[in-house]
Amino acid sequence: MADSMGSRLRRGWIERQRRQLEEQDRQISREEIRLNLREVEVVERRREVTRLAERLGEPDPIAGLPDPSFDGAAQEAGVPGEVDLAPGERSPEEEVELLRRQIEARRAALPLRERALRAELARLDRVESDLNRRWQRLQRSEADPDSPLSRPRRPVRLGGGRSMTQTLLVVIAAIFVLDMLTGGWLLRAGAKYGPAIWGGQWYRLITSAFLHAGLMHLATNAFSIYIIGPVVENMLGARRFLLVYLISALMGSAASLYFSPLTLSVGASGAIFGLMGYILYARWQRPRVVPAELRQWVLGILLLNVFITFVLPRIDVWGHLGGLVGGFAAGFVAGAPGPSPLDLARSGRPGALGAAVVASVALVGFVWLTLQPGANPMVRSLF
Repeated sequence: MADSMGSRLRRGWIERQRRQLEEQDRQISREEIRLNLREVEVVERRREVTRLAERLGEPDPIAGLPDPSFDGAAQEAGVPGEVDLAPGERSPEEEVELLRRQIEARRAALPLRERALRAELARLDRVESDLNRRWQRLQRSEADPDSPLSRPRRPVRLGGGRSMTQTLLVVIAAIFVLDMLTGGWLLRAGAKYGPAIWGGQWYRLITSAFLHAGLMHLATNAFSIYIIGPVVENMLGARRFLLVYLISALMGSAASLYFSPLTLSVGASGAIFGLMGYILYARWQRPRVVPAELRQWVLGILLLNVFITFVLPRIDVWGHLGGLVGGFAAGFVAGAPGPSPLDLARSGRPGALGAAVVASVALVGFVWLTLQPGANPMVRSLF
């Protein structure tokens, strides 16, 4: 009887200990997952530093250093190794004790990993800042004297104080006022409309991007340009920013003409989607190019325009999608943020210029094919 009671008490104590240790194990596992994510961040930062060094033509400053897996922290903390015993060869008390020792060692390893990660991130911050400063000096030395790149970089601000963005906003607003004063004549004369374009009025592919169907339409697009424009213009300078804007507008109109030739459409939305397409291209080339304080604004504008595209009625979806693709493709023409492709060609690195030529030929070819009467069965019925 006494043995049975003692056995039950012993099993109950072991079960309580096991449950407590399992709860501690779950808590430690959550912390380990958090640190694992920090390790992934460190690996990505190391890759970015390597790319920066390659862009500068310098040796990798972190080459030969150990991979930051920080597995040694557990060994330093004394995590017990695997015991070469089958589970049945351990008593319940021994299993609980082994689990307790492992949990204590894992808990002790957490601050070691945390310190190692912080030290590695701080070192990468210093190396990356130094490489970025040298890259900006290289940009300024290779840029045209009148380019924004030839001057020290200024922080990007919403609304920008950037001349080309402001000029576009003034032009779009002035055209809207003139259209109202003429009773909608400009809208009728410049909107994208397939039969008129096929009749020779090709200018509508561009003029439609500067016209708007109403005050709310104008306000929404103007706000988007106000937010997105300074970000892209700061990357490229005024001239290349305008180039991306016009290519995006042209590609948006061309896509709308090809897929919905009978739709009468106006608006700068195709060009706005093109600016966002260029930001995607720029982030593909340089993942940290968009300032962190502006990323939420850019994402908000993207979500707003996606909502407008797919939820609101009477929206030229093809014009938006064509502008997005056109803006990404325009990146191969305008080049990545920094010196223009022509600047890079003069500096003895013509690879970007070759990509720009190929992309330009592809863009012109797409527009030319779109303008052929036999390109679309819907268009063919108009003749």
